[in-house]
Amino acid sequence: MQDRKTVLDLPARLVFSEKGRKVFTAGGKSPARFVPVLSNSSKSRTEYGVMIDTLVPASIQRFLIAGYIATLELDRCEFSSCRQELIDLSKLMVYGLLYRQCDAVLFSRILSSAPIKRWNALSPAYVIDGNSRLNEKYLKSYILGNDAKIGEIREELLGPFRSSIRGNSNLSPDEIRIQLLLCEKFLQKLRPISWFILTKFHGVKGYETLGRAVRLTIAEYMDKSRIAEYAALMITELAVHAGKGERLGGERFVLSWNTGDGYPSPADAGYLGMTLRDTGSKSEGMTEISLFDFYQDSSVRPDQTDKGSDTQLGLYYLEHLNEVCAKVGVGFETSVCMAESTDASAVSLSFRL
Repeated sequence: MQDRKTVLDLPARLVFSEKGRKVFTAGGKSPARFVPVLSNSSKSRTEYGVMIDTLVPASIQRFLIAGYIATLELDRCEFSSCRQELIDLSKLMVYGLLYRQCDAVLFSRILSSAPIKRWNALSPAYVIDGNSRLNEKYLKSYILGNDAKIGEIREELLGPFRSSIRGNSNLSPDEIRIQLLLCEKFLQKLRPISWFILTKFHGVKGYETLGRAVRLTIAEYMDKSRIAEYAALMITELAVHAGKGERLGGERFVLSWNTGDGYPSPADAGYLGMTLRDTGSKSEGMTEISLFDFYQDSSVRPDQTDKGSDTQLGLYYLEHLNEVCAKVGVGFETSVCMAESTDASAVSLSFRL
């Protein structure tokens, strides 16, 4: 899981999603306006964001889960001096979006469960569905008033995970600790209305289907979290070597993490893109190949033959990342945009969580 540092010393540009822009401009606030360096269209559109000197992981993850962040960008001439911070930040982004997707998927499964279907059939005036909006004050009061019961339900849901994790002889003590913490984290990130439903229907006929949905969904996303380590190592390896004048041409680079909140389609909700590009490159006259081909085709960069061990390390990370993504059901694609000089000008990793 991500490092426990409370602050990452990484000056960055934070681009708000439309939802984030509305929140942060409420009450007359006016965030910095700028045309982003990265744009998928020939016409750069004005977006809203802020420049920040340091990143607070807890705040970034909270904004991610709330859907306030479209893009997070680092603009640097080298990345060797911040290698660990890049790994931490990349894992933070992956975990944040996994927490959010787990919550969204679980809420959908709760709504389609037998107890909720039965309730909706018997209580048409009080249907519980994706459009349900409980009064926030009431919801907060209900959850606080049922704190003990929610604690019991939480322990009931975590019990099977704890038994399975502690009984796994293949895990080291540190891995056991991390896995135990991870399943608790996924449960902590559930939206209040999910806890309201779990508490309200606890003990009624068919409740076991709700409990099963929670455990299966958390288990699914705990599996998906296996991609975090290799995704972080992969993008960091690319960034560090680009800053050394390897892999990519150019003297200054933008490393960005792009979320589905920068796009209008709900289908992009589970999207996470990691892109590294040379700031001086132009989109015209580019060819595109996969990162696998870029690593494996020696004709692409014949001048890299003396750096074979570095190439092998990158390919190792890439192969394992691809393998893990396939096993846990995460969509994974790569692309490398290249100029005629055979220097790569942009490398992208795309995930569908």
